[in-house]
Amino acid sequence: WLIIVGGVVMTVAAMLKPGKPLPDFQVRPLAVISLGLALFGMTIDSLGIIIAIVILIIVCGFASPITRFWEMVVLAICLALGSAFIFVQLLGLAIPILPR
Repeated sequence: WLIIVGGVVMTVAAMLKPGKPLPDFQVRPLAVISLGLALFGMTIDSLGIIIAIVILIIVCGFASPITRFWEMVVLAICLALGSAFIFVQLLGLAIPILPR
């Protein structure tokens, strides 16, 4: 109950405080990130964690108009390899690394 009361108090305080209006709601980032997460969930078992994370990062990178493609590819590869090492090797999770 304390968390709910705290949330209500913070919400009311934020609504009463004068300030800048919120920026316009953008649909593109929400849609692209949702698509990336859905693709990740659908591909992790069949394609493995490395390819699924590369797909996730590249698709979600298109949520921002200022993202550079090759930087996104390098980031995706580094995150995929690091995630595979951490989750599969160190933690021992039963996630396929590459496609079966």
